[in-house]
Amino acid sequence: MNIEPTPWNVMTFFSHFAVNYGEKELWKIFQRWGRLNELFISRKLNKWGNKFGFVKFYDVKNMERLEKELDSIRIWDMKLHVNVPRYSKGYVSQGAKRNQREMELAQAKARSKPV
Repeated sequence: MNIEPTPWNVMTFFSHFAVNYGEKELWKIFQRWGRLNELFISRKLNKWGNKFGFVKFYDVKNMERLEKELDSIRIWDMKLHVNVPRYSKGYVSQGAKRNQREMELAQAKARSKPV
């Protein structure tokens, strides 16, 4: 029985890109890694003085692969900072799974100790 993974819609945060890059240029870059639904670049700067934005991918079938590939994007000599949310509808990242397992183990250990 071959079960196909459920596709997800994923909103990611990105920052640390060239000031002269706009939505069209970033759209072209991000669409190499999946199907885009929307892209937003803030007019404001983050606390480090960099531009930032959000991109929404849809029909994502392999979140771990998308995370790794987005984390390797370079624009000229700048490495793009991309954060995929730890928790989103229908998906829990590897880091969140690890944190959840650690918390469950700690709770089980606490219950097994005599009072």
